[in-house]
Amino acid sequence: MLTACIGPGLLDYSIELPGNFHLVRLSADVVRIEPKNNFEFDFKRKQELSIPAKVVEIAFDDQYVLAKRHALVKDLPKLSDISYEMPDKMITIYYILDTFALELHEVSDLEEFNRLRDELNIPENLRLDDPINYK
Repeated sequence: MLTACIGPGLLDYSIELPGNFHLVRLSADVVRIEPKNNFEFDFKRKQELSIPAKVVEIAFDDQYVLAKRHALVKDLPKLSDISYEMPDKMITIYYILDTFALELHEVSDLEEFNRLRDELNIPENLRLDDPINYK
């Protein structure tokens, strides 16, 4: 009986990504991309290569992981430091993770994201989509 209450929820999942990375959904708002636990990096390097919650769209091929996220902000910032964090759809951040070179690029607007895609020769057929469509 206790094991039914412990562990991931029914809607939680993980999606395998190239280069020993994965997208992890731990709740409706905690969806992030990170190296798998068996990855040979220290904590700081893992943080540098992680894309924090809330990842709302992804695309990937053998080398690149593209992501769009909405920043999480305190739900009730004036009440306490422990308030729930909610996605702010007004704060959109785009990422390109090169899993070969182990480099993470972060930009704050779509135009810059598309310029960086062109610079890195990332195929146009990689289209950002809801992670649930990759599950």
